[in-house]
Amino acid sequence: STVEIRQLLGRLPGRVAAQLVGRLRRRDQQRVLSTLHPEAAADLIEEIPEAQAADLMEQLPPGEAAAILEEMPSNEQADLISALPAGEAEAILAEMDAAEAADVRRLAGYSQDVAGGVMITEYLAYPESATVGEVLADLRRHAAEYVDYSVQYLYIVSGDRRLLGVLPLRDLMLSPGQGRVTDHMIEDPVAVEDLLRLLERRPDR
Repeated sequence: STVEIRQLLGRLPGRVAAQLVGRLRRRDQQRVLSTLHPEAAADLIEEIPEAQAADLMEQLPPGEAAAILEEMPSNEQADLISALPAGEAEAILAEMDAAEAADVRRLAGYSQDVAGGVMITEYLAYPESATVGEVLADLRRHAAEYVDYSVQYLYIVSGDRRLLGVLPLRDLMLSPGQGRVTDHMIEDPVAVEDLLRLLERRPDR
């Protein structure tokens, strides 16, 4: 149901939810966005690479896309509108508050470098037996290698590489060194199959 999908995504960190949705088919991505409140959908869009976010917004009805855009910071609004084809961008802006749309047009008109949307392929995974201290030591030891990674969460896996949970870096830094990572991770992360199962139970509007 719609409520279940919202609850399922709501208990995940934003980056993890975005990565999960990014693995869905385009049609299912659109359905997920349509189930969320505009504010929650905006939070999700902000975590998705810009090229992919623009593609998703382009596929939504202009009214839905406008409601999501209105919940985003002005700089994010401008970047996203700039990444859309002119016709689709204007259709969305026409659905927004006139004053806000004017501000977006003004900001989008400035020349700026727009980063391409690149899916994150680098991730850090640690065994469930690892301690916080061991993980911190590994991060320090390989700092030069990891410095270019866009990583905010660590993945905790079983012996057969099955995902058990995710651990935000901030939580790791604040945890006692002798404790195990499993004591601080977010357990039972949502799998793509779980989200697809809920989508299959929800009829199209």
